[in-house]
Amino acid sequence: AQWLATATPAISGTAGNATGDDAALTVNVYAGATATGVPVAVLSAVRTGAAWTVPVAPPLADGQYTAQARQGDASGNVTTTAARSFFVDTTTPVVSISAPTASQRVGARPPISGLAGILSGDGATVTVRIYAGASTGGTLRQTLTAPRNAVSGAWTVTPATLTDGTYTAQASQPDSAGHTGTSAPVTFVADGTPPAGVAITAPTANQTLPTATPTIAGTAGNATGDAASLTVNLYAGATATGAPTRVLTATRSGTAWSVPVGAALADGQYTVQAKQSDASGNTTTTTAVTFRTDTSAPTVTIGAPTAGQFVAGRPPISGTGGILAGDNALITVRIYAGSTTTGAVLQTLTTNRNAGTGAWTVTPALLVSGTYTVTATQTDAAGNTAVSAPITFTTDSVKPTALALSTANGAGGGQVAGRLDSGDSISFPYSEAMDPASILAGWSGAATPVNARFIDAGANDGLTLLNAGATATLGIAGGTTTTRGVRFGVDLVSANVTFTATMTLSADRKTVTVVLGTPDAPAGIRPGPVAAANSAWTINTAAQDLVGNAVTGGTVTEADNDRDF
Repeated sequence: AQWLATATPAISGTAGNATGDDAALTVNVYAGATATGVPVAVLSAVRTGAAWTVPVAPPLADGQYTAQARQGDASGNVTTTAARSFFVDTTTPVVSISAPTASQRVGARPPISGLAGILSGDGATVTVRIYAGASTGGTLRQTLTAPRNAVSGAWTVTPATLTDGTYTAQASQPDSAGHTGTSAPVTFVADGTPPAGVAITAPTANQTLPTATPTIAGTAGNATGDAASLTVNLYAGATATGAPTRVLTATRSGTAWSVPVGAALADGQYTVQAKQSDASGNTTTTTAVTFRTDTSAPTVTIGAPTAGQFVAGRPPISGTGGILAGDNALITVRIYAGSTTTGAVLQTLTTNRNAGTGAWTVTPALLVSGTYTVTATQTDAAGNTAVSAPITFTTDSVKPTALALSTANGAGGGQVAGRLDSGDSISFPYSEAMDPASILAGWSGAATPVNARFIDAGANDGLTLLNAGATATLGIAGGTTTTRGVRFGVDLVSANVTFTATMTLSADRKTVTVVLGTPDAPAGIRPGPVAAANSAWTINTAAQDLVGNAVTGGTVTEADNDRDF
């Protein structure tokens, strides 16, 4: 069926021209696709020879119609033509562009979409032309076609990549009657370039921060269309993967931006990444930056020496340091004069702690005898500093000396001055506190059983001190199990006599006292009393003071010329 662009089309045809054929024809026009019902127009056409034509009146509304003509003759015969359908279409298709909108900034391949006519006869295809510049007078860059939805009229098409710049798009749609509908032109800006210069400048990669509320800062794009705000994602761990623990929004000022992380972060490792978009939908994502928060100072302690301890002049100083991530390996040890850290710093020592155990040790230069205070310091990568509790100790680099021994007659009855009796005692004094374990292995200084063996040597009897089993000498006097470590200068026994005995250490640890018990051979004891004399003590250098200094050797002789026992 023919489509006609006028509401008053002319209907024409041929007719009989024989003698008697009527000069006029009746032309009926029906609404619809068939010549049935009541005609909407009944026309009369006068033939000229065998041809005729007649305009439709009144004007027809848009739609489908069917025309049929009849001619009679003088004899009453009638000839009716075949029905002929046609369409009247005086309406141009309505086509529009809805995206992009006027002056919109879009990407390099922006979908272009809109609506088109869906009336009968409206074309099923929309043609989209894209021109360079701000009008359709620019150079035609692309011609695209898109099918429109027959029900909704919607259509969309995506162009090939457009270089950055201004463009104007226009859509057109034809119909079967020869009309072409053209949309209003839409000018837009294509921008396929994402924001430039987007970066995180603080914190820096692998930086350790001493705060739980760091501020993230960086740079951003500042070109036309670049967004005023950035999205900053904060992730737990060393990568920007998984769900972020914080999603922050930073507003730029020019090309600079910064944003605090908000609530305090737990100590640990984090990764931050920022994104900035532009009005065209382009997005720039920064390189991920991993950092660590560390608000806890390392834990550093001193284990040796202990508080109040007596030590030698070069005491090893040891302890443990922090081994958490970021804790520095270096331990700094400061030794102060006196009992507080307000004294002068005498030595500053450094050593590295063991990465696995945290253990460290350092040995100072020789310290003269005196009181000192020591601290250990450790820092971490975040700048936190830990200082151990101060430890005060005393150094002793002077050897102890033995003083003149003394004896005492026992109390309790039956004892004779100048004769060996049960309950008599002999004391061995030193110039300073002594380590009891250096005298007898394992001895704490409490009362302990020993043996006192008096050795017959004529007019100069002596003594050797033995352990409880009488198998070894004690670290007090020289001699052996059978030779003298102390010489009394008098005749105390007529044969060797061994007393059970009890040994004690004074409260100040300076004096060892041996109290005689039961003799193994009482008949060997001289009845006494012996004469006055000066005893001679041969020093056993096995004895040590509390810091391990061995007693000075030699012999100490009494000068008071008293009567022993």
